[in-house]
Amino acid sequence: MEDKLKNNYYEKYIGQYVKRFYTRFIEDEIFKITNFKLHRYPADAYDIETDVAFFEYEDKDGNRWWADVEDSVIITNEQPIVEDERVANVNDLKYHGYDPFTQTIIQL
Repeated sequence: MEDKLKNNYYEKYIGQYVKRFYTRFIEDEIFKITNFKLHRYPADAYDIETDVAFFEYEDKDGNRWWADVEDSVIITNEQPIVEDERVANVNDLKYHGYDPFTQTIIQL
């Protein structure tokens, strides 16, 4: 993930959609990505600096909050920028659930 953070990989998904990793692909649990930020935590007792990436989520009522990218699944209708298990493409034959781009449900 370190290389993805250095290259602003996740910033390219602003405007796409996201859900929390542990939730289902249903309409009420899919949100728009409106922003991205990278937070650097200072060195800890082991002298390791830590970068943590966050997405700003927006629900259909306009409420916004920040969530860790590590706990997110990006939902896109474009080809993934790089191979990443946290990216689901609605055009993939294995995708089933709510498609936020067409506002329809894709079933197997």
